[in-house]
Amino acid sequence: MSCGDGRIGPLDPTGTDPSSTPVRYEAAQVRQNREFIERATHTGLDITTDIYPGSHSWPYWARQLERAFPLLMRALKAD
Repeated sequence: MSCGDGRIGPLDPTGTDPSSTPVRYEAAQVRQNREFIERATHTGLDITTDIYPGSHSWPYWARQLERAFPLLMRALKAD
């Protein structure tokens, strides 16, 4: 599980408005994601998390996909 926390992060352009839609959206989503993490952990699921400063925007999605791709390929036995 990876997501931004709704704060301006290192991949957001300089001068990003903290009240912009991508920033506010990620701030709203992180609450739901934390609830999911808590419930999944409580049920015994082994879950890896990465909650980082950042907004709901392509640079973060691309970075996380690059990080997750090897894990996804192993899970699919496609490595």
